[in-house]
Amino acid sequence: MDVGFLKPLFDRPGPWACVYLDTSRATEDAPRRRRLRERFVSDQLARQGADAATRDALVERLAREPTGRPSAGRALFAADGEVVLDLPLAASPPDVVTSWSMLPRVAPLASLRGECPPCLVARVDRSGADLELLDDAGPRPAGRARGGPPQGRGHRSVPADRHEWHYRNRVENTWDQTADLVAGELARRWPESDARLLVLAGEPRERRAVHERLPEPLRARAVEAQHGSRASSSARALLEAEIERAREEYARSHLEEVLDLFRAARG
Repeated sequence: MDVGFLKPLFDRPGPWACVYLDTSRATEDAPRRRRLRERFVSDQLARQGADAATRDALVERLAREPTGRPSAGRALFAADGEVVLDLPLAASPPDVVTSWSMLPRVAPLASLRGECPPCLVARVDRSGADLELLDDAGPRPAGRARGGPPQGRGHRSVPADRHEWHYRNRVENTWDQTADLVAGELARRWPESDARLLVLAGEPRERRAVHERLPEPLRARAVEAQHGSRASSSARALLEAEIERAREEYARSHLEEVLDLFRAARG
């Protein structure tokens, strides 16, 4: 998520009045609804301690709905009697949210702006991994990592004889080599993918083994999904939901990091 648009918020000391609201519903009583909303925003900020000049600036801006195609919502940030930033939102806030604080309340933007980081997804099994890049344009194939041939018999708790013991060790060695290969392929493709987040899907043992073999900088960007495999339709909807949550969480964390830098600069 590009946070360059937040720069105007960091050039002022605050305190800040922030408003998040739904602007998606156009009804016949829209003027009346707007007046009620403006009064509600002003009353809420007054209770929170906002000065009159800043409240009036927000009410005046809210009274002038942007022309053209309406957005799902708006986020407004005001200080010292001036609206510094008025952002359209891709998703509607569930309610009118106001705040008055020394730092601008930007965390909700992570989910409401509709800007989630590009994501590299690896569906891992014992024979390799299928890679997929997911960004605002949607998912598209990003390559494949091939390991040794899959072993069909799986694991037994106790080897039956010496031949079984050798067989199991051969299986383990094959999988270790495959996990090394998948981790290496992910590390190779990561810089060129422009992704910000890596999601590992597949069976728990396999994805964990790959996770542990990633280089440390990439491991810090990786999360493990509980659903999804290389099977054509294995828990696809559940995996997509997990990926969406991971992308939103990454965007929120990124915003928090920016705020932490701002707090440090402010002392």
